[in-house]
Amino acid sequence: MTSEPDQQSRPEATARLEQTTQDADYYGVVRQLFREHNRALVNFLRTRVPSEQEAQEIAQEAYVKLLQLHEPGAVSFLRGYLFRIAANLTVDRARHSWVQHRHSREQAAAG
Repeated sequence: MTSEPDQQSRPEATARLEQTTQDADYYGVVRQLFREHNRALVNFLRTRVPSEQEAQEIAQEAYVKLLQLHEPGAVSFLRGYLFRIAANLTVDRARHSWVQHRHSREQAAAG
């Protein structure tokens, strides 16, 4: 028997371990962002949406999107990026709400 499979699996295992470590580091950074900036993010969103609950939902969605980044890059830009994600989500929700409202009015007028 040859030891070739062991030699091939060792670099793969090392790569998986390195990726897991990088992921854990990134999750730690996002946790730190949450602890340090979540209140400011929710306040930022609160000026753009009608309720605290909606602001918290959008903030949560922004953190999820941040966690889904495959190439997070420099940590220094993440706070700004988080706020940009949240602002974009706010606009998306407003557009969706407007379209639903317009569709409801059109249906009421037609029927």
